[in-house]
Amino acid sequence: MATTSTESKDSLKPAPLDLDPLVQAKSDILPDEQQKLTDHNSEAHSENVGKGSSTTFPAAATEETVPMWRPPCDENPANRLSMGVDFNYYRPLYLAALSGNWESARKFFERDQNAMTAKISISSMTALHVAVSNGQAEFVEKLIELMPSEALAIHDGWCYTPLHYAAMSGNIRIAKALVRKNRALLQITDLDGRTPLRTAAAFVAPEHKELVWFLAKETTDASPVCPFTGKWAGELIVLLTHGGFHDISLYLLQRYPNLCTAQDTDGQTLLQVLAMQPSNFLSGSRLNFWERWIYEIVPVGFTSTSQHPVKGDIEDTPQDSEHYAEVPTSTQSKTYVTQVAQWLKMLSWKAIEKLAPGIKRIQNAKSRHKYALEVVHHVCKQVSSMNNEDLMQYFGRHAILAIATICGVVEVVTLCLRYFPDLIWVTIDNKTLMQHAVEHRQEKIFNLLYERTAISTIQSYGPALQMQREMQWFKVVESFVHPAFKELRFDGKTAWHVFQDEHDKLRKEGQKWMEDTATSCMVVSALIATVVFAAAFTVPGGNINDKGIPVFVNRNSFKLFAASDALSLFSSLTSILMFLSILTSRYAEEDFLRALPKRMIIGLASLFIAIAGMMVCFGAALYLVLIERWEWVSIPIFLLSSFPVALFGMLQLPLFIQMVIATYGRSIFRPQKIW
Repeated sequence: MATTSTESKDSLKPAPLDLDPLVQAKSDILPDEQQKLTDHNSEAHSENVGKGSSTTFPAAATEETVPMWRPPCDENPANRLSMGVDFNYYRPLYLAALSGNWESARKFFERDQNAMTAKISISSMTALHVAVSNGQAEFVEKLIELMPSEALAIHDGWCYTPLHYAAMSGNIRIAKALVRKNRALLQITDLDGRTPLRTAAAFVAPEHKELVWFLAKETTDASPVCPFTGKWAGELIVLLTHGGFHDISLYLLQRYPNLCTAQDTDGQTLLQVLAMQPSNFLSGSRLNFWERWIYEIVPVGFTSTSQHPVKGDIEDTPQDSEHYAEVPTSTQSKTYVTQVAQWLKMLSWKAIEKLAPGIKRIQNAKSRHKYALEVVHHVCKQVSSMNNEDLMQYFGRHAILAIATICGVVEVVTLCLRYFPDLIWVTIDNKTLMQHAVEHRQEKIFNLLYERTAISTIQSYGPALQMQREMQWFKVVESFVHPAFKELRFDGKTAWHVFQDEHDKLRKEGQKWMEDTATSCMVVSALIATVVFAAAFTVPGGNINDKGIPVFVNRNSFKLFAASDALSLFSSLTSILMFLSILTSRYAEEDFLRALPKRMIIGLASLFIAIAGMMVCFGAALYLVLIERWEWVSIPIFLLSSFPVALFGMLQLPLFIQMVIATYGRSIFRPQKIW
């Protein structure tokens, strides 16, 4: 697209218009921006006097004190709409800004220089608002070159500046272009007091984190808005935490310690939000075996948050040393060999991420977990400076430990108890942390509060296994309560009777699940037994005359056929008996603890062996028949025979492993210490 010449750009500069006041603050706040504003107003006034025009850009107010900054928007929404504008006249410009057609817009500006700052929609949006809200970056960059910096701060009918719309859409290119032209945009709020940074924290998706980083590094805490220490500081840090931007939160916490205990409009604090979000920590992430293995080995960069690189920063000046993140990083010079090794390691991981995108997701999750853990550390350090009364009030009023216990956030509970051991005795809703852990079946929290603890939660595969877990919980709680409570009756019922009544529905659902599973598996076992029994009397190649001796009796492959056939038959019969015993069980609560899971484990293992033996038997028989003609036939036979065995193992192995661990493991409750 052809660009206009210097003369053309000068001819497109709009005549000065009356704009809303941008800032009403002390004269010593943002001096550079205010000086530019004053200088521009003086120049504009001189030009207008010469041209006979009285329209000027008003200078920023310089009153000594202003109690609360308010954006120059009418609080009545109807008064912020542009109902008296001829929108048919501006329709070509609106469509050009909407589609990014700069050539059409340029011709419109040549005819009407005031159109650059005119309200061209009912919602009082300018052409710049329309282009920014639709992500037309190239259009925006060319337009702002022709506009005075103050014009970039015009509010629309919703009291948003163009930078607010850039923050909503996550477009960092547009945001940088706007800030480069007018840095005062970072401090301007909408009608509800939202700066562009807080708007981005509320609307931006994680993939646009770089925009949030950019706004966080460029925004200052200048009054009267004071986005990091003022009225809306708590709202900002809570929104960043909800969005998972923990590295940005850590950066701001180190610069503004007051954010550690700041509250949003709902009274929530940063630590309280983290306690409600198990997904921000490893203990709350549901990773399968392979994902957990990758999680352990995948590298994660954990560097100074204040030095986070944002490509194309407005200024690349180093931050003050006191604002550096207190994260251990290597600052010593490395040898050439070490640098090359790290470069190759990074390159190899980049290649792996391209080939397996799922690894990148796990890496991002690990990074998020690390920064969330560091945020909890930092908050606890700041809170530790409180006196005992304020400390107990902070944790008690926000119920942080109770929420973390109910949600199963082990890391928050562990760190808080390490910093403040006395909190273990705090009661919320007349319940201790132990009672909350038992009530909500958080065995990992129970792990920290009692000498017997639980390993990681095992995902339930059905009501039968859930019933088994409930029985395990009952037994372990029964083991540490006083013996007098075991026979204590409420409304004529002991604890065991109450347990039976509360879990009767679950027991019936577990019975149905066991019966359905056993029935299906027993049908398969019966079919396998029928096939392999018949195969024993119809051997491949037939028999020698009337003696009944197989023709291939001396071949090793025939011996494999016979052995696998017998093994498959015996295993299938064993599985039939196990599944039959499940169908005829009484299904009492105690049966779900060991008896029924044990029979299901033996039945599934026998069925797997039977399927594997049947496929080996079939492969050996087929090999004996075809080997004389096709010598290469063994390879496809082996591959095809392995497929159904591998498929069955892949589908049933997770259930099998879970039942083995839950039933035959050392114990789901194991000793573990907090301190």
